[in-house]
Amino acid sequence: MTVYHEDDEARQLWKQIAGLPDERIQARGKKDNYWSTGQPGPAGPCSEIYIDRGPEYGAEGGPVVDEDRYLEIWNLVFMQYAIDDVRSKEEFRVVSELARKNIDTGMGLERVAYLLQGKDNLYEIDEVFPVIAAAQELSGRTYGADHGDDVRLRVVATTCARPS
Repeated sequence: MTVYHEDDEARQLWKQIAGLPDERIQARGKKDNYWSTGQPGPAGPCSEIYIDRGPEYGAEGGPVVDEDRYLEIWNLVFMQYAIDDVRSKEEFRVVSELARKNIDTGMGLERVAYLLQGKDNLYEIDEVFPVIAAAQELSGRTYGADHGDDVRLRVVATTCARPS
């Protein structure tokens, strides 16, 4: 798990409710664990749930060390502040608390699908790869042969693939 580095409450809840030891909870700054749209409006710290894909995907040490090995599959955004004077993801001014605080939660369904399907990325899951296969046939390009072509085929796939 990760928590915003100033969010002691989230850290304590992960320990109390989920029974996680301190070494399984990593603190991160605004860049990684504070959410906003990049515009004035609602924002707040977040907590993220990761899965360890194993040593074949990278270095040990949690998401602060390697986000290829440790893949975020779920997040919880604690929408509790209004911000303005937004200059970057890390530079903004908190102006007030929100009148109606909430938790915005999201699960990376495609990430879970590629883990369950034994794929290395979301482009190869059963809902997306058929579009890549069709684009290969139409374009005469081969997925996996050229990085530039792969990027273009993935753009087509994510633009066209829609769950049924």
